[in-house]
Amino acid sequence: MEIEKLIEKVVRLRIFYDRNLFTDSMRGNVIILSSVIDALLVFIIKNETSLRKDALNSLRKGKDAYNTFSKAIDTSLLLDMIKEPTAKGLHLLRKLRNDLAHGVELMGNDSEVSQRISQISEVLKSVPHDEPKWVLHGVAIKLLHGICYDYAESRGTSRDEILAKWGPIRQRILEGNIQPPH
Repeated sequence: MEIEKLIEKVVRLRIFYDRNLFTDSMRGNVIILSSVIDALLVFIIKNETSLRKDALNSLRKGKDAYNTFSKAIDTSLLLDMIKEPTAKGLHLLRKLRNDLAHGVELMGNDSEVSQRISQISEVLKSVPHDEPKWVLHGVAIKLLHGICYDYAESRGTSRDEILAKWGPIRQRILEGNIQPPH
């Protein structure tokens, strides 16, 4: 995959996420973030043309390497698309999403949710603010950018090269029509 296509996808997801975050519901914000990141992982796995992806699908007896969020994270790690800290942060986010989606005990318990978001942030080494919504926002940006950086570095591109391409791509998207991620 061309790194420019990945950067464009991440920029679109980032803008989509920025515009759809900041509801009053931490639960809703976590679910939106998880959906955005799951879509990004599926995108990079589907665009992976290596024999490793085919081998993984064969080992899973024909099941896609991305048909669950957990599989998408593990497959991305196994294919060297993301690094271990990113994968660990993603799995913590996935577990939080699952607990919020299916467990009544976490609904409305913002202190527990905040504590778990802070754990993700510690794994990613970024806790810019104390207010839970802003910590979640920092986690979101770190994860989205981390996936992009990890993938690009695994393909021989530096973070500096990505950052040089980031601005013009973002400007072009902002000047044009912004579509939700597909």
